[in-house]
Amino acid sequence: TGDYYFARFQVENTFADNEIYLVDKSFWYTQAYRDITLANQLGTKGELADREPGFLLVNMERCYEAIDELNRLININTHGPSAGLTTGLAFSSQCLGNYEEALKYIDYAISLNTSFQREYARTTILYNMGRLDEALSEANKLIADQRYYCGCRYYLRALIYYELGQKDLAQADIDFGTGQTWGRGGIRSYVLGHLALDAGDQQQGITLLQESEASLTWQFGSLRKEVREELDAIGS
Repeated sequence: TGDYYFARFQVENTFADNEIYLVDKSFWYTQAYRDITLANQLGTKGELADREPGFLLVNMERCYEAIDELNRLININTHGPSAGLTTGLAFSSQCLGNYEEALKYIDYAISLNTSFQREYARTTILYNMGRLDEALSEANKLIADQRYYCGCRYYLRALIYYELGQKDLAQADIDFGTGQTWGRGGIRSYVLGHLALDAGDQQQGITLLQESEASLTWQFGSLRKEVREELDAIGS
């Protein structure tokens, strides 16, 4: 019964989203992918079940497979342009580090139907492209729309502030954002790691950078490469 596999996929996917480290996310995403594939083969009433494999492939960093799957769905879609599927192509391109292409896709998706997820994705793409002033402007808009919402926005703005040399503002955003989400690791650990190193606490800084490297997702591919180089440079 496909609906049972779809239900188990939802549980496994949620477990994956709640994990910090990539190795643990991968464990759950692999099982979730197996179950959503079976659900679609057997037939399920699960909403948007046919799209889930494409997005899971992005999360598993099987980026080329994700593009193939999403293009397959676009080719058989008879309802006109799809913001959701176009967003999937933006994520797949971002996963590959093709940020110019990712920006074109996400802008088109936003023109079809804007959402917080898409606007946040656009900000991360601009960051990866090194367009920090534009990324900061977008992050400010996301926060101005609703101050008490996802703490991820504050983590992202803290990262931008830090790279612009505004360390006090970076620390303030980390402090506030931490109270707005259970999310840890990733860019939060990266910023805190550098703040610790700047304060002379090398061991804490290294530990946080290692945590960051082990938990940065495909959304921040350029940063993951950078932190690995930083850790190599200090022999850790």
